[in-house]
Amino acid sequence: MMKNIYDTGAFNLSQDDFTLNIFYNEASPLNFITPVEGTTFPAFDNHTPTITGDDKEIEETTLLRLFNLDKLNFNNDPQGNGDGFFDFVPGITVQPQNGKIIFTKVEPFGRYLFDVLDDDGNPNNNDFEYEQETFTNPNQEKYVYDILYKSTKIAALEEADKNKFKLKGRYSSSGGGDGIPIGAFNVPRGSVRVTAGGRVLIEGVDYTVNYQSGRVQILDEALKASNTPIQVSTENNAVFGQQTRRFTGINIEHKFNDNFVIGGTLLNLNERPITQKANFGSEPINNTIFGFNGNYSSEVPFLTRMVNKLPNIDTDVPSNISLRGEFAYLAPGAPNGTNLNGEATSYIDDFEGTQNAIDLKAQQSWFLSSRPLELGGNVPGNDQPGIQNGYGRAMLNWYTVDPIFYSARRPDGVSDEDLSSLYTSRVFINELFPEQDLVQGQNSILFTLDLAYYPTERGPYNFQPGSENGVLSNPQDSWAGITRQLTSTDLEQANVEYIEFWLQDPFQENPANPGGKLVFNLGNISEDIIKDGRKLYENGLPENGDISLLPQTAWGSVVPLNQSLVYAFDTTGEERTNQDVGYDGYSDQNEIDFIRNDNTISDNFANLPDPSNDNYTFFLDAEGGIFERYKKFNGVEGNTPDVFTDTQRGTNPQPDVEDINRDNTMNTIDSYYEYELDITPATLNINNEFIVDTKNVEAQSEDNRRVLENGEVVYPKWYLFRIPVTKSTRAIGGITDFRSVRFVRTYLKDFNQNTVFRFGTLDLVRSDWRRYNQSLAEDNDDPTDDGTDFSVGIVGTIDNEGSYVRPPGIEPEQLFNNNTVVRQNEQALVVNVCNLETEDSRAVFKNINIDMRQFKRLRMFLHAQDDDYGFNDTNTERLVGFMRIGNDLNDNYYQIEIPLVKSPTGSIRREDVWPFENEINLAIDVLGKIKAQGISDGTLLNGEPVFYDVVGDDIIPVADQFSGYVTGQHRVAIKGNPNFGDVRTLMVGVKNATNSDVCANVWFNELRLSDMDNEGGWAAVVSMDTNIADFANISATGRQSTSVLVL
Repeated sequence: MMKNIYDTGAFNLSQDDFTLNIFYNEASPLNFITPVEGTTFPAFDNHTPTITGDDKEIEETTLLRLFNLDKLNFNNDPQGNGDGFFDFVPGITVQPQNGKIIFTKVEPFGRYLFDVLDDDGNPNNNDFEYEQETFTNPNQEKYVYDILYKSTKIAALEEADKNKFKLKGRYSSSGGGDGIPIGAFNVPRGSVRVTAGGRVLIEGVDYTVNYQSGRVQILDEALKASNTPIQVSTENNAVFGQQTRRFTGINIEHKFNDNFVIGGTLLNLNERPITQKANFGSEPINNTIFGFNGNYSSEVPFLTRMVNKLPNIDTDVPSNISLRGEFAYLAPGAPNGTNLNGEATSYIDDFEGTQNAIDLKAQQSWFLSSRPLELGGNVPGNDQPGIQNGYGRAMLNWYTVDPIFYSARRPDGVSDEDLSSLYTSRVFINELFPEQDLVQGQNSILFTLDLAYYPTERGPYNFQPGSENGVLSNPQDSWAGITRQLTSTDLEQANVEYIEFWLQDPFQENPANPGGKLVFNLGNISEDIIKDGRKLYENGLPENGDISLLPQTAWGSVVPLNQSLVYAFDTTGEERTNQDVGYDGYSDQNEIDFIRNDNTISDNFANLPDPSNDNYTFFLDAEGGIFERYKKFNGVEGNTPDVFTDTQRGTNPQPDVEDINRDNTMNTIDSYYEYELDITPATLNINNEFIVDTKNVEAQSEDNRRVLENGEVVYPKWYLFRIPVTKSTRAIGGITDFRSVRFVRTYLKDFNQNTVFRFGTLDLVRSDWRRYNQSLAEDNDDPTDDGTDFSVGIVGTIDNEGSYVRPPGIEPEQLFNNNTVVRQNEQALVVNVCNLETEDSRAVFKNINIDMRQFKRLRMFLHAQDDDYGFNDTNTERLVGFMRIGNDLNDNYYQIEIPLVKSPTGSIRREDVWPFENEINLAIDVLGKIKAQGISDGTLLNGEPVFYDVVGDDIIPVADQFSGYVTGQHRVAIKGNPNFGDVRTLMVGVKNATNSDVCANVWFNELRLSDMDNEGGWAAVVSMDTNIADFANISATGRQSTSVLVL
């Protein structure tokens, strides 16, 4: 999107019935802005020299006019002060064919507004001030949204106090065909409902539906001409059928005689959601309506006789009277299955979907890596192009053990003992995740990514002197790595928080192994595997194998003459063999010839059958145990045969190329973050800052055992690593942010013994909650530079079954799949802080849109971990958990606080882990009380939050927000003019109200609204009709009802 162009989502806009307005949302949406109290706006020049007297004060100017979108009348003639409507000028303010709205200034909410609000008398000379963010008055500081143009979308979202301008309007469009767009495609038949002015229309009579394209065509021309509002609603395939509805009813009538009938009706509509948790806005109902009705009619001769007594009247027409009455009562309710502790509950966020993972474990996505920069070693200049760039590369195999080895088709030569090592045996999902239920038909095997590292064995394309026998004499200087692409490259927008993986203990069978370093890189990583500045792609090599005409690079390899257009073989047989030769462009014989003609490489390498050590062998075509069979599995010469057999298959159907993300360009830039982990027997423990959980380490668990092929039972040790992406060891190549992270690399170094890494999981973890990097304190400290460690995570039943306890009354959601009940994960949001300064806070936030007025209570569980985190809960100076809700995060919000009580160490009782003293359980009308109090005493206008203690039904003003806390007692605050009927931002966090720096681990769970204001209603109607012979007719009707139900 351009900085001044906004998309309506439609095509071929029509000027007819097109309206657009600009609103500024504060307490309520306004189409103008007002000056900050105590200030005035400068004069506004409407820039219409041909019209005099059209300049107005800014506060008297609509935003549409202020942004130069209302300067003409309907005929597009200039008009002073505009006509109040958007100027529909194709190519200038709108692009009808693409459905785009165009602001006439490049940065309408940035530089343009900065100039308009400038009061120094020279609004066109603000280049320096704008770039330096030097606001000259409070109005610029309040309204100018410059970060929208100067930084990223994510950074702009953090300034919710500026994100208040909205475009609102309506349009008609012929884009995509005639009719009204539903907003979905392939809509299920019968799922579309159309109303006109509240009247339900009939499909086939009033309208037709194109279910494939998702458009409704109105057939009634009179209806289209009436300008009656038409509403279209539907259920698309994503949610259709997910909620079961049951409608039942009974009607009983008793006829006493022909003149007297009474009846009763009972109706019930019950909805059963897919799980027992009801999300806000989609609460299921269990509503019952019961009613009574009666009808009495009779002839009344008396009335006829009375009429005949009148002068000049003589009639024999019978008189009649008819009485009818109806009464109905609506009893609303909610299904019992959605109640929590007996209360109807609506979830704002249960934190089950807080984090999602980008899986990096697929073996086929990883490729041989280029050499990391600044790697060190015993050879100078090895970062430069040339043969020395491959020095020190050791042998690394990466694979997932094929299931065939554990089946009846196991190849000869592989014994039970070969498969009974901790590093070759099969891993089941329930070993690592014993609480995870499997869907019927789901594979119960956990396919691990295994890295077998041999630091003493020469790796591919390593012609280091002295390694001709295949042995590296200084294994501590060896390295080996693999690289893969990332399809989601903007980690900042995706809000990726961690590199996270479960790693099996690589030293459990060899505790004497001293270990080494496991390193991850995130960023732009060179795809020049053989560093020569030229791209090799195998299908560009000569089909006849004659490489004499190919250019030789600085490394000594050969590359194709032509640019790559496509990566695909079109050859078979010997021609395929001539091309399928690996990254150096040489077959084995060509490698031998190259070495004999190159004075920089020892001739002893020419005596090897595979000098480059890059040949491929399928694991069923090899001999020996598992490690031996995968030793050549990652080779690239001969790995794409055109003929397949049971024992000879390729690993890659496409040519090998020095273009890992296959964008037809070889990236040679190295600019990345590096994360270095010490992997040694001494560092594999829960005290490691990056290890957050373990299995079978502190104690062996039967839930996490493994039965080997030889019948032995073992208890593998597993470690959960969680590395914040913001805590890199170093930044290499000038990288400054996470907006373009195209690759991830992992490599090993500093090992001197063979080591096998088994990754049960390997993910980049993203969160729906973002860390708030702006100041939350009155002193405006920058939270990014004060030394506080701050991270966000999750803890749950699947990943942390030994250390996580669910809150009281909370059970995992259950899904039904093919007559199988599948329990879902139940988890909590974790906020970790360390060295949190006195009177400082840290928090996470998300943008929402909820109306809390229908509910009576706001609730959330909190837990403070007792792991010697250094805070005191025995006096009035406390660590405080808080929630902030409002229109924005800084100027208009409510804050709800609760002092935290630490849970006893090792307790597994739910009430101990989640003590009721820590639960936020606030009556929502308290928020209304403090707002009314603020209006009454004028404190809403002082620009500072005002705090109150909630004591019973009373609110007590608090002089010092950091002291006087009472266990189990809420403290609330209000700033500005928030509206809990229109909550747009939500924040949770921790606040240090002690007199020293603290560390804390706080869990948040089950943020919900309860005790819905779900009152029933009744309605009654009584009517009477009577005729007095043919003299008079009398009718009377009386009705009464509540606002809920009308008859």
